[in-house]
Amino acid sequence: MEQEKNNSAVGSRDSTDEGIMQLKKTLDEINEVKEDWFSKKEEISKTISGLISKVKTLKQERNAATKEVKTLKKERDEINDKIKAKISILKGFNEEKSKLAPVQKSVQRDFKKERDESPSKLREQIEAFELKLETEVMSFEKEKGINKNIKDIKKKLDQTKGSSEVLGKISDEEKELRKLKKDAEEKHKILKEKAQLSQEKHEALIAASKEVDKLKLEEEKSYKEFSKQKEEFTKHNDELKSKLKVVNKQNAKKKEVSKIKKQKKDATDKRLVAEQKREVETKIKKGGKLTTEDLLAFQD
Repeated sequence: MEQEKNNSAVGSRDSTDEGIMQLKKTLDEINEVKEDWFSKKEEISKTISGLISKVKTLKQERNAATKEVKTLKKERDEINDKIKAKISILKGFNEEKSKLAPVQKSVQRDFKKERDESPSKLREQIEAFELKLETEVMSFEKEKGINKNIKDIKKKLDQTKGSSEVLGKISDEEKELRKLKKDAEEKHKILKEKAQLSQEKHEALIAASKEVDKLKLEEEKSYKEFSKQKEEFTKHNDELKSKLKVVNKQNAKKKEVSKIKKQKKDATDKRLVAEQKREVETKIKKGGKLTTEDLLAFQD
């Protein structure tokens, strides 16, 4: 009966030990999966952090480019306003020039042979006529004709002077207009470049933000899986602790039983030794013959 009880206890211990080994194996497997999900979650978190930093930089660059675009638009519009003003001024000068043109044409019809109508050339003509009047003897009619020519040339000179002033002003205004148009073109070119840069930064920002949103979902999924495996690990670990607690109690009980058995055996051995000694002492007193076993018992 005692042997059957011992065999049953041994079988129970073997079953418990096997269960503990299986639990430890399961815990190792769960822990590996748990740590894999945690590592994945950490890797995603690191990527998200980098992307968020990139988004901040892109936003700053986009805002800076957008600010430049606004400034350039304002400067371009100011230049365009100046261009409009210059065109208006030029229109006035051209109208003034058109009023002078008919007079010049009538003078030209009287002096078809004179192709060069610059002020210096006209003054040369006047000087030549005046010299002729002073140095040549001529009829009254011829002198009258020369005086008329001098008068007409002087009139033309006055008209040419006025026209030259208008043409000079037109030339100056056109020069300034060309410069303004060039400045406007340069501003517009830079504006387009900055606007394109702003758009590119904005699109990159949007793409990075979408990637962050996508990764956050993956991060959340990884964390949920990690938490799930952590719960499984805790559950199995608690089960293992419970089994180990039972085993430890069993081992403690076993040690206590062994200790009691040893104490009983030691007590029995001492009693037997004491009895043998008493028997040897009795033999000695009676003069009996001692055996080797008696001598050994007596020495203990």
